Amino acid sequence: MRPLKLVFIFVLVFFFMNIRVSVQGTGLNEAEEAVKMSSGKYDQKEVVRGSVEDQSWMKSKSREEVHLLLSKYFEGYLLEDLTEQSWKFIEEPTDWYSQARLVDMVVLYDDGKRALAEALIGIDDLETGHNDFGRGVFGLVRKEEGWRINYAAFYWKNQYDDR
Repeated sequence: MRPLKLVFIFVLVFFFMNIRVSVQGTGLNEAEEAVKMSSGKYDQKEVVRGSVEDQSWMKSKSREEVHLLLSKYFEGYLLEDLTEQSWKFIEEPTDWYSQARLVDMVVLYDDGKRALAEALIGIDDLETGHNDFGRGVFGLVRKEEGWRINYAAFYWKNQYDDR
């Protein structure tokens, strides 16, 4: 049952943008960060970090609020799908014992309008202290509001896989 729980948590973490908003290490002071947050004009790394670590959507009181919070990071069909899945998750009682974090990220392609990034993502089990790592691939598009993710895929090594 434990491997299934980890897989379920991983899917929720990455497709539902887990954990707190954190843009640590950017060197921004609080005033600069507030301006960026209100404008929604994050760079690619900040958008990917937010999509992985921000779990503010979990406190939403409506589907519309979920959509608004997720729209800081996502757009298009992915945004619509995540909004519905996240709202269903919120409506069901659940325990949450994991947090995700962006460990590292590399932009593989960027033509100014579209970008492709690969990220190393860590999942920390808050009960056991166990850490897992996986890889995420993010397709981003530049909108008037800033970069948004319109594609995401995640790859985890199965704990029983000896490769």
